[in-house]
Amino acid sequence: MTTQQRKETDSQKYRQKFKENPELHTDPLRRERARDSKRREVVKKMKADEDLKILARIRSKGRMQATRKRRKQEQVMQPVSNRSKSFTPLKTRLRVSGVFNDSDSDSDNESINEESPPSSLKITSRSMP
Repeated sequence: MTTQQRKETDSQKYRQKFKENPELHTDPLRRERARDSKRREVVKKMKADEDLKILARIRSKGRMQATRKRRKQEQVMQPVSNRSKSFTPLKTRLRVSGVFNDSDSDSDNESINEESPPSSLKITSRSMP
């Protein structure tokens, strides 16, 4: 079948379809409108997807802000971290272990001695890094 015969057969097919339903084929813009409507649907879907992405971003941003706010509130409620709670200055550790003794008995030394752990729990300067 050559291209000439193929063209004839296509035109013959079209003529038959036109005879069956002339209203369908009289409007040349019908196909364009169908394409446009498909394009519109695709564009709508793309916009909807973009909107969903934006909404997801907004939600995740809100969750992040809520998490940050909650963490800040937790820090305010517990101002001293675990690291600083366990930290004892070297001078205090030496006083507790008995290596560093001042002959001065001022109020600072008394408060340090009052806060020192019992003799069974005394900390030596060698055990702490």
